Amino acid sequence: MKHLSSLLALLLLFTGEVVRSQSQPVTLPNGWHLTPAGRSFPLGDLPLNLELSRSGRYMAVTNNGQSTQMIQLVDTKSERVTDSVIIGKSW
Repeated sequence: MKHLSSLLALLLLFTGEVVRSQSQPVTLPNGWHLTPAGRSFPLGDLPLNLELSRSGRYMAVTNNGQSTQMIQLVDTKSERVTDSVIIGKSW
């Protein structure tokens, strides 16, 4: 059960949902409640692939959802998207 809760928390993190403060749990459609253990920041629609640079300073994210598909470059220290490039429909 603990592993399932961790998996659901990661799913929420990578779907671009803005996580509320730790005192406010997120309610899932099935009625379960999750309280985030960390921080998150909004990404594009359906981020499927993440790749961390060797230095750990940057992270490349592919967004392959129904909206504009793109590759975003994220500065991991400031937790901000520093650049994005629109790509053709790849999903």
